[in-house]
Amino acid sequence: MMRRISDLIVGFARFWYDFIIGDDWMAAAGVLVMIGGAYGLVRVGIPAFWFGPTAVLITVSLTIRRALRRAPDEY
Repeated sequence: MMRRISDLIVGFARFWYDFIIGDDWMAAAGVLVMIGGAYGLVRVGIPAFWFGPTAVLITVSLTIRRALRRAPDEY
């Protein structure tokens, strides 16, 4: 019984790790930076409507650049 519960917990954790991190940890880190940065800007009174799209553009461009550098013959 305890083994079954342990397997369920491990499977649940692996699912969420794979879902959130997925193939690229940098994209997940970019989302965390975007959320934290927007929160920080709002806390000090600066409108943060521009921060999300800017962070997404930077994160996507860095992720694509990194992927192309890793395997340029595959694209």
